[in-house]
Amino acid sequence: MKEIKDQTLDKLTDLVKLNSHHKQSEIRSNFDTSPLWIVPLSQPTTVSHFTFADTITGLIPSDLIVTIEHHTATTSHIVPIINEVFHFMFTKLYHKMWIPRCSQLSLVEKTFNISSHNKRSKYNSAIHSHLKKSHYK
Repeated sequence: MKEIKDQTLDKLTDLVKLNSHHKQSEIRSNFDTSPLWIVPLSQPTTVSHFTFADTITGLIPSDLIVTIEHHTATTSHIVPIINEVFHFMFTKLYHKMWIPRCSQLSLVEKTFNISSHNKRSKYNSAIHSHLKKSHYK
């Protein structure tokens, strides 16, 4: 997740720089100080700010928009930058996390002979009991 966050932050910085007269280091510094780029290691008990985990759900915090607006020559660049960055991030998440997750799930299903029919049928306590005893908790 950290790698995807870093690559997304790099992409965002590059796109803003293309539409800005500010130095790349200044732009990056402004983005780096935002809590938006924090990758939480556990579920927070209270929510005081957006994190990267919130961003991957598609939420766009206002401070991100304000920072982009501050660095770009015109507000007309904000939406295209956001769109391109989110497309980049979602593509990375899909290939680096979602596809491997689906492959792992498929292996677990094959290991336990779980068919499409089993997944759509009513709760089966025998299957559930077998899975609870496995190391796939």
